[in-house]
Amino acid sequence: MKNKHAFQLILYIVLILSILLIVSVLPGIDLEGPIRISPQNEGLRSILIVLGGGAMGSTLRAILSMSAIIYGNIDTGTSLPFYFQRAFTGLSASLIVYFIFKGLLLSPNTPAQYINFSGILVLSIMSGFFADEFLRQLTASLYRLVNKDARVDEKINNLTMALGIDILDNYDGKFCFFLTDTDGNTLIPAMSTRRLTVTMNREYILHWYLRPKTETENQDSITEDLIVSGGKTSETVTFTIVPHLNAQRLAPREQTVSFPVHRRSETKTIPFSITTENERPDLWLEIFQKNRLISVINVNLNFEEAPNSSTLNP
Repeated sequence: MKNKHAFQLILYIVLILSILLIVSVLPGIDLEGPIRISPQNEGLRSILIVLGGGAMGSTLRAILSMSAIIYGNIDTGTSLPFYFQRAFTGLSASLIVYFIFKGLLLSPNTPAQYINFSGILVLSIMSGFFADEFLRQLTASLYRLVNKDARVDEKINNLTMALGIDILDNYDGKFCFFLTDTDGNTLIPAMSTRRLTVTMNREYILHWYLRPKTETENQDSITEDLIVSGGKTSETVTFTIVPHLNAQRLAPREQTVSFPVHRRSETKTIPFSITTENERPDLWLEIFQKNRLISVINVNLNFEEAPNSSTLNP
């Protein structure tokens, strides 16, 4: 009985240490003292959160199992070191789930500010709590899907299909856009800031397209590099654009374009208007491929009240 209580005490210590680690690195919690850790690398912060969450979930389950043995007089026939080992099995399971999430569900180019650390914490805690079941199912799935006779690409496709995940299509090109008014006049961006001057209470049309880097650039267009790497090489690629203008709901809500990788896509248009109720709104575009956020493009706008103050290029 003494050994059981000693093992349970160790599990409580591991649980407390995991909670301290989570509190130390989770953003939004301001603490002062030696336990405060502020990694500059957001990737390191994510891994520390995953380790803390995995240890917390697996340790909590081990404590519950030990309590049933000690206080419920339930003899499972399992040795005590097994429960101590379970506390650390969750670390491996949570890391595996994290890298599946990071490597297959998020683009490598996704900025750190778009990663939900609280969601990562919940995912890691659940992965640690159900570590045994997860590792058992993962092993069974790998044995079933990956066999010695299949090619490497078929093994990868089978695994990603089972997980409900699509591999991204590689792309290295330019995202281009420009603004026109309803008369067809093109707004010329400022040379230094690349800002577009618009007039309040007036309608505009945003034109956007994608092109290879080798294609000649339109001097009136604003271009941003769009790179997707680490996926598979394809002849065609598909992107979905979701525009946002503060409180306004733009129509269409999203636009999708498919085109050959080495050619220019068709030009899509998004009509919108700037009203005084927007209080100097921000216009930005989210770029998705296969339901995964690839990039966010900001359309920098300057505002003028006079109806004829915008610089136009007929």
